[in-house]
Amino acid sequence: MYPEGKKTKGPHILTKIRAIVCPMLVNLCIGSYYCFSNINPYVAAYLNSKSEDGVLETDTLLVMPVWLVTQSVFAILSVRIADKIGYWTLNLCAFMAFALVNLLASYTTTLLQLVLVYGFLTGIAIGCGYLPALFISWTYFPNKKSVVTGAILFCAGVSGVILGPVTTYIANPNNIDIKKIRESPEVYDNVPKLFRFLAIYFGTIAAVSCLLQPLPYKPEEDENNNSTLRQILAPKGSLAEAAGTDVTKVIRLELAKEVQANPQGDEAALVLGQLTDKKVEELVRDNENIKSMVRLATQQIKIPEMSVIKKAEEHKTVLEVIQEIEVNECPSMKAALLSSSFWHLCIMAYLCSMYNYFLNAVWKKFFPTLFDVKDSDMALLLSIGAFSNSIFRLFVGLLLVKVPFKYIFLANAFTATVSSWTVNHLATSYPIGIIYIIFEFGGFGTNSTLLPNICLKVFGASYGPRIYPCVYLMLDRKSVV
Repeated sequence: MYPEGKKTKGPHILTKIRAIVCPMLVNLCIGSYYCFSNINPYVAAYLNSKSEDGVLETDTLLVMPVWLVTQSVFAILSVRIADKIGYWTLNLCAFMAFALVNLLASYTTTLLQLVLVYGFLTGIAIGCGYLPALFISWTYFPNKKSVVTGAILFCAGVSGVILGPVTTYIANPNNIDIKKIRESPEVYDNVPKLFRFLAIYFGTIAAVSCLLQPLPYKPEEDENNNSTLRQILAPKGSLAEAAGTDVTKVIRLELAKEVQANPQGDEAALVLGQLTDKKVEELVRDNENIKSMVRLATQQIKIPEMSVIKKAEEHKTVLEVIQEIEVNECPSMKAALLSSSFWHLCIMAYLCSMYNYFLNAVWKKFFPTLFDVKDSDMALLLSIGAFSNSIFRLFVGLLLVKVPFKYIFLANAFTATVSSWTVNHLATSYPIGIIYIIFEFGGFGTNSTLLPNICLKVFGASYGPRIYPCVYLMLDRKSVV
């Protein structure tokens, strides 16, 4: 196992570059789910030729909801797994396993095998690797998490830009009409070769990025900071110790303030609710601003400003700060799940994303019924859509700094509503199809940026990140329908 935890005086500039470039490469693997809708017609035709069940394209679409639901569950569990075996080790194992899953998929001949292998096993692999590389990069850029997160997540969309034309060329080099694929063995017989290419492609990315990924950075402690953070923040005889207060609540609150300032960080929101106290303390060591703020919050002194304090003129002790945290925080996970706010949020997210999920699943089958288009041009549609997903994430993230999320949500809902009413009537040419695919994939990017931010604002720093995966799971169920 790669040894973790060796302390240095400071990371070298090349190490910091590796810390951000490697997770960017890893996201080329994570974003591969955008490509499945492109290869789905080839896969369905191939399985239909190998079985007697009459496999349809709508049947093989079951792969994506299984993949995404499993990924969501294991993304939550990955934090606990990483605590046991290390973030670097989990990152390497997860993405090498993903490459092997693609190789195994090349030998599937039935729908059940495909769903279990390319749905369930892929979800486990990507779910386990979803967070570690991003988490490692934060340790090298503790005060620039928003910039780092934005750059890394951008590459998830770039994955579709690359894989769209490449996978189409491998499966359909002669550019046979998409409507004739089921009768074209020279196309669907290339599916095993396609999966083996993806295995080599993802395996190369995993080997290069994961092996070069540096260890989590743990700065060397100075002479005045050689005890544990809890001892520093709540030493014997202090008000915090006497009151028996949980210092990590104050820490988590300040960490949440950073996440709220970085609305693109859906992974950040997910991690925040799952961190152990030990990991929270390690994060605080990397951020002097939070450390200083927590020191103030655990002493009986005047506090000029803190995110939980609404009025700057108020001066509060640690007991008052903790009490106000309790008031502003959701009291429990059960209370959050049973609240009307949670169900309103689920309904909002469901209705706002219904059209996006539908078109994402059927665009390659649907658009050729409206206008004549070559298979290679359809691959270009995927590339454009995936790129727009990345751009919308960045754009919405910037908007959220100045604009309340409800206005962005209403704009996204309006766009989805108008598109769903008009796509069947107006998307009668390739250029107009491009416009619709841009807003369809852009809606995905918008929702992935809005949802974690809304959950944090509605349910607070402690339970907002835990509610977000529940909302995300309900969105994934929609793709089954």
